[in-house]
Amino acid sequence: MMIDLTCPAEVFQVTPPAEGQDCAAVSLYNLSDRVIVTAEVTLRLQNGRGVDLEKVTFERQGLNGRPHTVFRMEIPCRAHPGTETETAVIEKIRFSDGEEWTRDAGRETEYTPNDLPICKALTDLKFVAGETAKGFPEEQEGLWLCVCGRPNPEGAEACARCRQRKETVFARFSRDAVETRVSQRERQLDLASRGTREDMARLQHMREAEHRISETRRKRRKHLMICLAVFIAMMAALLLWVEPALYRMLPE
Repeated sequence: MMIDLTCPAEVFQVTPPAEGQDCAAVSLYNLSDRVIVTAEVTLRLQNGRGVDLEKVTFERQGLNGRPHTVFRMEIPCRAHPGTETETAVIEKIRFSDGEEWTRDAGRETEYTPNDLPICKALTDLKFVAGETAKGFPEEQEGLWLCVCGRPNPEGAEACARCRQRKETVFARFSRDAVETRVSQRERQLDLASRGTREDMARLQHMREAEHRISETRRKRRKHLMICLAVFIAMMAALLLWVEPALYRMLPE
């Protein structure tokens, strides 16, 4: 891919016109510290074979692109049912102070995106670096790629998009650093899980001991109740049969 690293903004999202609509929406991110009031963008809608279905260059004035925020502009164009890809290239930017930036193809630098596919490595990276992470930081000829995926000039000390320092990005979010952090986290989870299992085992042992004590007490109460019932039966027999018999045996 090609990029002009001097461009003070970048294309954040392109939404082609839906059926019945007459304009596309292009969201731009202001990388600079100044307000953007005008943007000129070339929009291309292509089919699956890469053939242009629509190519429009449009300038939108009266914008309020605040520094380091996303702002939106609309580009008049037709809807094409066969659209497969939509791209936008920034041609010109004008700031609120009147200064302008104009695209120059001669300044463009070629680079290879560091975007990771959906995989465990990307999941681990997002766990460490956050949901905006795209790939591991790396250095390429003339530039370096941030963990957020933004290319930056090799001499830049911080990322133009996420504004993290290069030193911090490479120290914390390299592949080795992420693997080490994830490994530590897995060990912590394993220890926590082991501790939970041990706690559950102790709790189960205590419950079983309490159950045995409860069963012993229940059996003792049952045995006592049986003995008491036998004693009462014996006393009743004594009162009902033995005592009258003895009374009849006494001399009159």
